[in-house]
Amino acid sequence: MRDYTLSQRLLNRLRYSTSTMSSKPNHTHTTDESSELGPQKTVAGFAEAIIRRLIRAADEVRKNAYVPYSGYHVGAAVFTKSGMVFTGCNVENASYGLTNCAERSAIFTAIGEGQREFVAIAVVTDQGWSPCGACRQVIREFGDNIAVIIADGKGNYTSTTSGALLPSGFSAADMK
Repeated sequence: MRDYTLSQRLLNRLRYSTSTMSSKPNHTHTTDESSELGPQKTVAGFAEAIIRRLIRAADEVRKNAYVPYSGYHVGAAVFTKSGMVFTGCNVENASYGLTNCAERSAIFTAIGEGQREFVAIAVVTDQGWSPCGACRQVIREFGDNIAVIIADGKGNYTSTTSGALLPSGFSAADMK
């Protein structure tokens, strides 16, 4: 596990930005005029610098993927409310059902370290493909307003939220 703790200035920006995040997909860049750091590009309510840092962390860890069957490397970086970043990569198994995706690996690592509140996750694949259904449900377990950044191997990305990615997902509240 690699801990990419963000600087206090970026974390303060994040705390300001997440209070105004929408559950609708946000694929455009905007300018945050009210920031203490001056006008900054924002995506999905996050400063561009945070998004790029998450993408770099996910891209770096995907090199560690164990993919002897598909050759398809995936990396993920989950950003916690406390400002920590946890990474994970996909790990294949000859019994395909036992394969673990990068998104779940990152979230499970964070859970193992005591984290339960997530505000964003970046996923990097060569083509910028979206998380699978199981990963969508696992992300949704922790909230419907988690920013989901989907990037390709060249750094191009789109963003949405866990609620928009899995609009009919269910949570612990549905289990009562």
